[in-house]
Amino acid sequence: MRELVANARSAIGFIKVGTSAGSGFLVRGTNHFITCHHVVKGANPANIVVAFEDKQLHPEHMLQYDQYDLAILLLPPDELPEGGLKLGEFAEVEPGDDLLVLGFPAGEPILTAIRGFASAKAKVRFQGENVPIDVVKLDAAIARGVSGSPCIHVHSEKVIGVVSIQVPARAVLSDAVKSIRDLRKRASNLQNEAQEAIQVLSQRSNWIFISGIDPLQAIAAVLNGIAEVAKDLQAFSQAMEEFAEGIPLGLGYAISIEHYRQVARSITV
Repeated sequence: MRELVANARSAIGFIKVGTSAGSGFLVRGTNHFITCHHVVKGANPANIVVAFEDKQLHPEHMLQYDQYDLAILLLPPDELPEGGLKLGEFAEVEPGDDLLVLGFPAGEPILTAIRGFASAKAKVRFQGENVPIDVVKLDAAIARGVSGSPCIHVHSEKVIGVVSIQVPARAVLSDAVKSIRDLRKRASNLQNEAQEAIQVLSQRSNWIFISGIDPLQAIAAVLNGIAEVAKDLQAFSQAMEEFAEGIPLGLGYAISIEHYRQVARSITV
């Protein structure tokens, strides 16, 4: 294990984007530096710094694949560090296999080795996409900052996945977020209907009195209360949606390296 870490560390890069940070790695024989889309989302390549052990580089181009939470930074070919990581076969990984993650937890530029084993392989739907993506789950906890790190199959000493803390957060909560959005929509419709009914009743008020009480006005007051509750439901569902999207449930998931291979075939830059 010590030799594996020593041989791989020169290809691991610390990514700095403004106040945000993440991890990534260089693919052997290319200028492709792989990380997660959410690490560099919306950034100008000129503002991205990739720090290796002995140099810092700015990518010349950035390719983003949100459906897989992957991004490929194309580094200057003449300035690449020596080495790079070999890619393995995701299909060869089985539950119980030893895995190694190399990255920078908590956004600190201290390369850290995290050892675990493959506890399960699964397919998840990410970002509302209809096509599921393949992931492997580690038994090790993955902290913020490690997103984009290589997940190395210890037996083959090759990368079989890219760690992402976003996969479980969005996959596990996708149904809940959809329900919350539906609730917000229904609450909005209810509020609008109640307000329309209030306007109609206000025009008909004072027509009928029962023991000195205007029943239409009383109904309007109830509808007004319903409208207020609907408004509160809208605010609550909006807050819950934002909360669910931000939960860091990333406990040891890695996106199959095969998804990188799929998009890399079309790179012509």
